[in-house]
Order: sequence, then structure tokens, then C-alpha cells
Amino acid sequence: MHSLQLTTTNPQPLFTAADVKFMEIKRSLTSDAMSGQDAAAVEGSLREQGFELMRLLFQDHLNWRNCGAVDEPVIGYDGRPRTHVRQGNERDLMTAFGRVEVVRPLFGARNARQLSPHDAALNLPTDLYSFPVRKEVALQVAQTSFDSSIAAVERTSAAHVPKRQAEELVVRATTDFNAFYKYCAFGVAPEATSELLILSVDRKGVVMVPRDLTEETRKRAEASKPKLDTRKGKGEKDNRKRMAIVAAVYTVAPHVRTPEQVVAGLRHVRDATRTRPPKPEHKRVWATLDKSVEEVVRDLFDEADLRDPERTKTCYAMVDGESGLEKHINAEAKLRGRKVTVVLDFIHAVEYLWRASTAFHDEGDAQREKWVLERLTKVLHGNVSDVAAGMAHSATLRKLTEKQRLPVDKAVAYLTKRKDMMPYGELLAAGTPIASGVIEGACRHLICDRLEVSGARWSLQRAEAVMQLRALVANGDFEPYWQYHELSERQRNHDLRYQGGKPPEVKNAKPGRHLRLIQGGKGASL
Repeated sequence: MHSLQLTTTNPQPLFTAADVKFMEIKRSLTSDAMSGQDAAAVEGSLREQGFELMRLLFQDHLNWRNCGAVDEPVIGYDGRPRTHVRQGNERDLMTAFGRVEVVRPLFGARNARQLSPHDAALNLPTDLYSFPVRKEVALQVAQTSFDSSIAAVERTSAAHVPKRQAEELVVRATTDFNAFYKYCAFGVAPEATSELLILSVDRKGVVMVPRDLTEETRKRAEASKPKLDTRKGKGEKDNRKRMAIVAAVYTVAPHVRTPEQVVAGLRHVRDATRTRPPKPEHKRVWATLDKSVEEVVRDLFDEADLRDPERTKTCYAMVDGESGLEKHINAEAKLRGRKVTVVLDFIHAVEYLWRASTAFHDEGDAQREKWVLERLTKVLHGNVSDVAAGMAHSATLRKLTEKQRLPVDKAVAYLTKRKDMMPYGELLAAGTPIASGVIEGACRHLICDRLEVSGARWSLQRAEAVMQLRALVANGDFEPYWQYHELSERQRNHDLRYQGGKPPEVKNAKPGRHLRLIQGGKGASL
């Protein structure tokens, strides 16, 4: 059994092993073996030995800290004093410098959980991996695959993290994501941001492992049997995806344009009078597989209320025309008494015009583009009903068959149903965005660029965690989030286990005194 105790008789101070290692490194730099090496080899050797030196320094620091005295009573949250002290309890900690050993006393009582004020003073995690190692794993996984992330961690540190543990660490790293955005107030005064408040929401599919598909999708997947073994037939679906809800909120300054300027931009025509559009301010994006549309829209409006508590800004919601999204936004706006104008992304209207044009012009006909842009210009002036009626009338005059006019009828139905969301003339004059580029970019960045690589299938927990990490990085919130996460871990793992939520203080040894590890009654110098 090991125990650590203070002594003033040990002539050998702490950090002796580190001092020996440092002298060894210095000698090696002028050794015969090193004299013929190039700079890269010397740098590599120093790096490897440097990690070991730092590991030894950290090890002795832990030895010193964990010999500190606890003079106050150790009382658990249950009100029971922990009067039985068991010395010399060992646990490992994987750090960026390598594995170290933490030896400290545990305080217990019969049928009660043991407590460690020393662990609390150091805010040690409950498992093997230190917070800096966890942080690096999280940052790497946010950018690239788990295998590549593990390799990067091992290239840049002396830590070793197997893949399964890395997957678990990533999920734990995002434990406080929702609480961070709920309780950490938006740090910019409303008057310091521009007058347009933009909300946006969309859906994007993620390929899942079968057990984490929605029940409805899983049943369809189990019931479906493909006609061919090697590929899907026409109309057959994989039923492999679960829909993620993607959201964005930001403020932006007005940018007044004319319909003709918008069309010229689509044609990439250089316009000397055109000004650069203002950038979104304090943009926040996120995505979730675990929440419903109602919950995400509620979160979206919570964020809007943080940014505009007095309702002084003009609020718009950008959508892609999916009626379900519009319905939830309008319902939440009514519930909160916030005026929100729902705007259809005009790019989706453009796509329907292009499809309709195939009924009147060949695929590569230059007149096809002219036809589309003429009608788009009218739509941007606010003449949606006229454009829809004109297309339907043209199809009738040309006596198109039902099949030939199908894209026209679909476009007419789409525009007619959504014309109230398409007052583009008024919106352009007011300087309001009419395209959902921010949410499209969020779908691409949060999901496509990471979750769609290499044909991966995702579990719900891992996909949710990766999307949250990417959102934190994209929003510029990763560093403050990590501080919040470490504080929350301290509360969960340590503070809340003690009476009053406060562990007793650990008093460290005074300078000049030395420590000795007592093993089997014999002193072993540190």
C-alpha cells in the first residue's frame, strides 16, 4: 500500500528526475552520436525527449500537490463525514506529455462514496484522459475522420487515444453544448448590431446506422427489397438517412438592390454601380439530429430574443419553401408575439423556372436562359401571380400534352402557393436578403463536408457531437465553450459531491520542505 506524507528529513528535493533528464538532454546535444545529425534529426530528438522532460516535471508537480494537507472535515453532499482516510490510492492520467500517475488519499465512510479533495483541487476528469488531450481530440475530430484525428494527436503530442475512446471523448466533449448557448448570454448589446435580424432553418439528410434511423425510416428500410443486387432501380430509395435540422441566426445591415442588379449578378455581369453586400454579424449556426423541428424553431426564437429583447429590429425568416418549416415558424412567432416576415429563398423559385423552361425550349437553347431571366425579373418586381398565369396560358396555347406541361404546372403550383412569401420588390427596396446562402453554407459545412465523406454511416450520438463541435468552431465559440465545459465538469465531478457544493481546501507543502513517498514503511525519495 502506498501513501504520501510530508517530511523535512529527506535531503533529495522534488524534480530530481527532471533535473537528471535535463542534464541528459544537454549532454546528448554535444554527443558524438548527435554531432553528425542534420537539423531535422536533432529537432525530432529534442521533441521526443522534451515530452519526457515535461512528463517528469508534471509528475513531480502532481506528487507535491497530492501530499497537501486537508485540515477541514470532508463531508459529502449526503451530510455524512468521510472520516476514514485511505492513503496511496493510484490512478493514471493520460496527458499531452504522456501517462502520469496520480497518488492521493481517499476519504470514505461505511456504505458511502469515497471522496478525493485532491482530485477536486486539480479538477481531474473521472477517467483516463486529461482535459487538454480531450480538447485536442475534439478539435481534430471536428475537422477530419476519427482515424486521421487520432494520428494527428499522436503526431503532435505524447498522448495515445484508441479509436473507441476517441469516439466516447467526443460525445462527452459536447455534453454542455445546449446549456452553453442557453445560459451564456449573447455578449453584444442589441444597439451595437444592425437592424435586420435574420432567422433561417433547413433540413439535411445524414446516413445513419440502422439502429439510429427514425422508426418510420427503419420500417421502410426493413420492408423494402431492391430489385437488383448491385444498384437501386428507378424510384427505389436507400432509406438510410435521418433528417438533421439546420438553423442559423444573424444580424445584417440593409443592402438595397434592384431586381435588374440581382439578375445581373446571376449572369456574372460586372456592374460599376454595384456595392459589396454587408457581411452577416455575430452569425450562429447549428444542426441537430436529436431535436424536432418544433424544438429547433423554439431555440431559434430564443436566440432571437437574446439578440433583440426589446423587439426593435426587423425580423425575417428565410425558408426553402417547405410548408412544414413555414408553419412552425409562424406558430412560434404568434406564440411569442414577435413579428416575423417569412421569405422564400428566391434561388428555389429560379430552379422551378428553369424546370418549366424545358417545356418551351431545348436544353441548350440560348432562348431558354432569356425566357427564365425575363420571368425572374418580373418575379423580383413582385409580379409572381402574373408570371404563374402567363406560364400556364402559354402551355395551354401551345397545346402541350399533360406530360410536356408537367414542369410548368409544378412551377405554377409552387409559385402560386408561396406568392405571399415572395414580395421581392419590397424586400429589395428595404435592403433585405432574399437568398438563404447562410443556411445553405451551414448545411454544407456542418454536415456535407464532414458527415458525407468516405461513405460513413453514423450513430446518433457521434453525428450529433461532430455537428455540435463543427458549429462551435464555425461560430468562433469553441474556446469560451471549452472553459464553460471544464467548469461544468468540475461541478459535476467534484463540487456537487460535497456538502454545500464546496470541496475542502487542500493546503500544499510550504517551499523548502521535501516530500517522500512511503512504500511498505520505507522512504522512497521523490
